[in-house]
Amino acid sequence: MKTLNPFKLRKQLNYYVTLCSRQALALIRANEHVSELIAQNFKQQ
Repeated sequence: MKTLNPFKLRKQLNYYVTLCSRQALALIRANEHVSELIAQNFKQQ
C-alpha cells in the first residue's frame, strides 16, 4: 500500500470543491432566472 500524498489529496479535494460550488452557483443563477421569468409572466397577465 503506497502512502497518500497529503498535498495531492488536498489539491484533488480543492478541485472537487470548486467543481461542486461552480455547479451550485450555476443552479442558483438558473433558479433566479426562472423566478424572474415567472415574475414577468405574472406582470404581463
